[in-house]
Amino acid sequence: MDTDNDTLLLVLCILLPPVAVWLKTGNSGKVLLNIILCFLLAWFGGVLHAFLVRKVR
Repeated sequence: MDTDNDTLLLVLCILLPPVAVWLKTGNSGKVLLNIILCFLLAWFGGVLHAFLVRKVR
């Protein structure tokens, strides 16, 4: 079951980075930061941040 959740997070990190961060951290400032990074760095910054959040917690 844990592998299924990890696979889902991996796919969401690529397709919808803010959703992946929200699922991992809940309602936190990290979600807002990810949304800002998605807009400022044209999606790529949000993807990188989502992968970092996925690995840290």
